[in-house]
Amino acid sequence: MDDRHSTSGYTFILSGGSIAWAMQKQHTIVLSSTEAEYMALTECVKHAQWTLSLLNQLDFDIDLPIELFTNSLGARAIASNSVYHKRTKHIDIKYHYICDMISSGNVNVGTVSMKENIVDLLMKALPWSSHHFLVCKFNIVDS
Repeated sequence: MDDRHSTSGYTFILSGGSIAWAMQKQHTIVLSSTEAEYMALTECVKHAQWTLSLLNQLDFDIDLPIELFTNSLGARAIASNSVYHKRTKHIDIKYHYICDMISSGNVNVGTVSMKENIVDLLMKALPWSSHHFLVCKFNIVDS
């Protein structure tokens, strides 16, 4: 049933292998896909901070900033520019955590093309050609 809640998803790759992944419905209804992607980025940053803390406790040296990738240029623009905009003032303040993490130098947000977005394997049914491309590109199984 369509309940108007977007779905967030992310995966963390360390040394070529996926060490964590998540997919869940967002708790709030959003007004645009950019807003949904921005909220998903914030959830990803929160998990990245937790993962960084765990790896530090295990004596791993992690180079900062942590590289995150999104296929949403709008979400990346909002996250990179911490000035509150007329179009984003309705977004709950907790979702602006990503702006603090970027300005502190702990996180950098880059872009990934829709074709190469590995998280789509978790999020949606893909045509066979797209699925096969991602599986082969990220060496998920032998092709």
